Amino acid sequence: MTTFHPFPRLPAELRDHIWDLAVREDRPGAHYLILSNIEKDENKPDQSLEIAICEHSLAIPTRRNWTATSPVWNLGNPSTYMADSGMWTACHESRHAMERRFKAGYWKSERDKLRELKSLDSGYMPPPNSSATLSVRVASEQRYISIFPPLDLIVIQSSDPSTIYWDNLQLWNPLFSPFQGLRVNNLAFEVRPRDPVWSVYDLERIFSEQTVLSCVSSAATELIYTANIWFIDHRLRRVGNSPRQSNGHADQTQNFTAPEDARYEFYSNEHRYVEVREDDTEWTTVDTGPEYEHSFTIFHFVTYFYEALDEYYKYSDDRPVLPWSVPGLGVLAYEAI
Repeated sequence: MTTFHPFPRLPAELRDHIWDLAVREDRPGAHYLILSNIEKDENKPDQSLEIAICEHSLAIPTRRNWTATSPVWNLGNPSTYMADSGMWTACHESRHAMERRFKAGYWKSERDKLRELKSLDSGYMPPPNSSATLSVRVASEQRYISIFPPLDLIVIQSSDPSTIYWDNLQLWNPLFSPFQGLRVNNLAFEVRPRDPVWSVYDLERIFSEQTVLSCVSSAATELIYTANIWFIDHRLRRVGNSPRQSNGHADQTQNFTAPEDARYEFYSNEHRYVEVREDDTEWTTVDTGPEYEHSFTIFHFVTYFYEALDEYYKYSDDRPVLPWSVPGLGVLAYEAI
């Protein structure tokens, strides 16, 4: 890579324009975050990577072989926010370009208004399309990540799923609070439908134990902190040379309001996550192995889970019937751009 040494001598307006062009594209991003329990998780990520001060912290995924003095945080992480870190710290002009793109000053003012509210009955909701910039410390370096909670996809991983209070996630981490948090509209989990952890046949386990599925199920009756819950199935493959559909006019801030021919899309640095529907013919499930007697697709999983929700709330004495406000459940495929 060569350095353009005369760059500082260019007119300020031209330098600003160049920095603005260097900011990542204006499209819904995809961000990976690790959820861990500070008190109980023995395998939690290093404290220097935590970006939330609460019992359930969020951290940036890192390579397993990094050391405390030299963490490899920028390898193997497909998150969109990785493209932002260098721009925030390169120089004051690049930082100003990021502040212009993410309207940092404006949204900070809006969130300051939110912090002044002391009760949940105020009716105040986070403003639409607001951005959030979080600071993390990696070894001795300060890093920044930027997200658009109403638009972007937040993919949650956990270092130890058994230590997470999944059925009250919005209470244990402020990122997911519908009133005092950032209101993430698109929450995603990577699913292996055949894994016993994701079994939808044991109703008692789903609704009585602390599992990832209880996170989804509790959203039906608890405070709604997300509009859509997505299941990422890495077995989905595009058939042959089938054309890629445009996302049309999908309003990705809302609960599945995309028109018939539109698809939700989220982008990481080199990949995209695209909505797949059961009747789509350009996708297939690659699921091979001698132990598989029949194909169990992600759509079977979603259908059975909806039925499990309906069955549980229909016959439970201490639960209301399944409300209309249950988050939409959708499927995402993962493919190279």
